[in-house]
Amino acid sequence: MSETEQMYSAKEVATALGVGAAMLRRYAATYERLSGTEIQIHKRDGRLFTQEQLDTLLAARAIVQRQDMSVDAALETVLRGAEMPLAPRTVPSTSVDALALTEALRASVTEPLLNELQSIRAELEALRSDADRGKQLEPSAKQADTERHGLLVRLALWVERRLRS
Repeated sequence: MSETEQMYSAKEVATALGVGAAMLRRYAATYERLSGTEIQIHKRDGRLFTQEQLDTLLAARAIVQRQDMSVDAALETVLRGAEMPLAPRTVPSTSVDALALTEALRASVTEPLLNELQSIRAELEALRSDADRGKQLEPSAKQADTERHGLLVRLALWVERRLRS
């Protein structure tokens, strides 16, 4: 390891992998056991990961998620050279970068959901308006309309709960 090599803290690596501290410890322990390489531990900063170690853990995490494979089996696959990432990923350099990424993702998911919710509400209002005007529907059409209305209401409630969480 060179003096200028970028090192990543456990928090940065956990963020990049999308796992908590306990799962990162499991990945790290498995990596050390299978590779025969120890992850550097600093007195003040805790575990420090090299770019190569990060790339290996990212590749293993991708296999775990994509193929429903155990951490041990995924790391063994990567360490044998069977699968490595196409391009190295970088870790956000600060928690501000991670926060900005989180907010950007939330915005990209929230806006389409809000648009869908607005569309559902408009359709629900149209159904209520039709019912208020006393529109005569055949009994089977009324039943289908009632079922559709119930589904729309449940969907709207579900979307609102998801947006709040």
